[in-house]
Amino acid sequence: MKSSFKAFIVISVLLNVLMAAMIAGHFARPYVEVTTNHYMPEVVATIPEDNRANFAAAITGSEEKNKVLRENLKNAYRKATDLLEAQPFDSKAYLLQLEAVHDLSGRILRNTAEAVVGMAEKLPPDERTIMAEGILKHRELMHHPCPVEKPL
Repeated sequence: MKSSFKAFIVISVLLNVLMAAMIAGHFARPYVEVTTNHYMPEVVATIPEDNRANFAAAITGSEEKNKVLRENLKNAYRKATDLLEAQPFDSKAYLLQLEAVHDLSGRILRNTAEAVVGMAEKLPPDERTIMAEGILKHRELMHHPCPVEKPL
């Protein structure tokens, strides 16, 4: 066989393995539908009593904004799985749909982060530390290991 043909076969196999790994990685972390104030009980409990109501209101406001985005996210996941099952498989359409899924996820996280920032700006450093610990604890409870290790 010609070396260019061998190189084409090797590249083709590698791309197929890469695509399979991306798909497996995508579905290895199942989508969990989240309800309003999905992590607030753990985090709100860490906020001192006098600021707790304000923080809960800020998060509830972000969750209201996220409600439509979450429905769109659920539909985007459905469309991605439909594209994955379609015959013939259109890898470009599937990857574009995954970009839409990631964009929606990012917008949801940004809305929540903006609410946290708004509240954090009003808290003294010691209360922000308590809030940060509550957020890290939430990530553990939601089975999303946090890449940040804090000393004990």
